[in-house]
Amino acid sequence: MKKRIIWSIFSIILLLGACQEAAEEPKNKKNNEVNKTERKQKLRSLPIEVKAIPDTLSKGDIIEARRWLDENGENLLILSVVTTEEEDSVFGELVTNKGLFVSHYKKEYKEYVLVRKVKDFQQGCMLDNMLGFCEMPVSITDLDTNGYAEVLIIYRNACLSDVSPQTMKLILLENGKKYTIQGTTQVAYDKKKGYIGGEMHIDKVFEALSARILRYAKQQWTKAQNQSAIPPIE
Repeated sequence: MKKRIIWSIFSIILLLGACQEAAEEPKNKKNNEVNKTERKQKLRSLPIEVKAIPDTLSKGDIIEARRWLDENGENLLILSVVTTEEEDSVFGELVTNKGLFVSHYKKEYKEYVLVRKVKDFQQGCMLDNMLGFCEMPVSITDLDTNGYAEVLIIYRNACLSDVSPQTMKLILLENGKKYTIQGTTQVAYDKKKGYIGGEMHIDKVFEALSARILRYAKQQWTKAQNQSAIPPIE
């Protein structure tokens, strides 16, 4: 009889211990996930001196430059535009050539290593060469909290002499990957017909990003549709 009582007590103790372990497992799993998140490098902006940027890292006039810390360590972003003029060989008219560059670097052992470069051109323009970054051209966020910054850039590209809609592109870079929205600016036409332009075409690869990032990109796109290009940093 005593043996049965002792065995029953022992069985109850084992059952209680197993229940306690089962209850603590989700809690421990949650704590591990929290600790994993906390270990990610939080996005942090760093000061930058544009004049100190080596000439080898950029082309033409620097429009904007940013530095920040994320999971890649120290990052450097340079937006620049190259402008040249020449006489057209056929018509003898003065034409303008422009090249636009977005260069993302990360620092490794005191050297900057290229992560991603984006470039676009408008060549042989006899009218107004409108290739250039929009106002407030750079936005650096970490909306999906994965430790890698989302770098959002918007620019325009057109060769025209009136107020027609211009090609507009939004580029989002994250850890070397590129996501794009393309379309046109929006121009007021008249009171009856309203606006012309304003198209927006979102690449399917954007669907791989969080809904929060896509929503933010659309907001920035709308803000930029009526903005003008910005001049180089003096």
